[in-house]
Amino acid sequence: MTKFTKIAAAAVAALTLTAGVLSTTNQAQAFPKKGFPIGLGIGLGLATTAIIANAAYADRCIVPVYDAWGNYVGRRNVCY
Repeated sequence: MTKFTKIAAAAVAALTLTAGVLSTTNQAQAFPKKGFPIGLGIGLGLATTAIIANAAYADRCIVPVYDAWGNYVGRRNVCY
């Protein structure tokens, strides 16, 4: 599994646990529940983290290439 897939699975698990914990009620309440905004915040935070982690990994795959005399030729992707 890639890093993005692992983080996405963790996000789904966190949302599931948050929804399960916050959806249980004992009595009727007069104030609105805060479960959805909390779950949404956790999910967006994990998704943002996954995007940043994936971008950081992709940047490490591109390296500069030089010829035999040390002249810069271009960039090359070394991760396949």
